[in-house]
Amino acid sequence: IQAFQSRVKELEQDLSLAQNDLSEMESFEHEFEQEKILLSAENTTLNYKKIELEETLSKERNKLMQIKDNLASAQKALLEKDSLFQEANAYLAKQISKISGESKYNEVIGGVSRLEKGNGITNPKTTSLSPNSFF
Repeated sequence: IQAFQSRVKELEQDLSLAQNDLSEMESFEHEFEQEKILLSAENTTLNYKKIELEETLSKERNKLMQIKDNLASAQKALLEKDSLFQEANAYLAKQISKISGESKYNEVIGGVSRLEKGNGITNPKTTSLSPNSFF
């Protein structure tokens, strides 16, 4: 009988340890479920943030593409204006050269140049003596 009683005590202790282990496992299972719920909520939040970031990225890409298009248009307009300026400058240089050539021609052929104005060589009224008075 003592052997049976001893065996019963051992089994009761084993049962108590098993119940403690089971209780601890149930506690871990409960903690695991709570952690799983929290992680699921965080995952959902992160998924929403990911979607928001993707939408923002898409909008920013669209803005960047618009800016690139605007820059390309501005560059094209600047190239066209530069070409027009070059044409205008070439035309003006030609006109200036033409006018400058005509001006020099008129000074030499047509009359008194700026250097000759007011000197005694070209102004016939500079002397009161007649040309024959020296002889």
